[in-house]
Amino acid sequence: MPASIRHTWGKVTELHRALKTLNWAAWSFLFGSVGSAKLAAGTTAGKIKTVAAIDFRVGGQLYTKAVTDDLWNLSGETTLTGGVFKAAILYLDASGTATYTLTPSAASAALALRAVGDLTLGGYVSTKSVIGIYVSTANQNWGSGGLGGTYYNGIPEAAYSSSASDGAAGYITFLDV
Repeated sequence: MPASIRHTWGKVTELHRALKTLNWAAWSFLFGSVGSAKLAAGTTAGKIKTVAAIDFRVGGQLYTKAVTDDLWNLSGETTLTGGVFKAAILYLDASGTATYTLTPSAASAALALRAVGDLTLGGYVSTKSVIGIYVSTANQNWGSGGLGGTYYNGIPEAAYSSSASDGAAGYITFLDV
């Protein structure tokens, strides 16, 4: 079931932004987490765990995953160099199987997070739920030590907001937030 609203007119900026906002809201409801998994570095180097049970939706259907250590395994990724950042979109499917997608390399953590919006809304996966996002440190060594970057539970506003301080054009402008 696609979570999008189509339009058949030319690009009218405000209407186009409004439709992107509605599409984001529909998608985040149908394919997002319901609560917070309280993501953290796993016990094993390069892995991410949940500290709380998490309810999540896949296509609007509700599922639950118990607390799990070392759920996502990023230890096999290539070490980042030269001040490069990446974000990992952390998914669960209906059976509770964990997978992830890495964003392209970015010059800052904010830009790596913004790339999440392009990957999720531009080509969302209709068989998985986004549980959270991990944004790497600069020069992240994925397989050595704990993952000391930033953990976001659920779908963070900063991945889509056009009011972010990095000046990148996002889909949504949040007012009075």
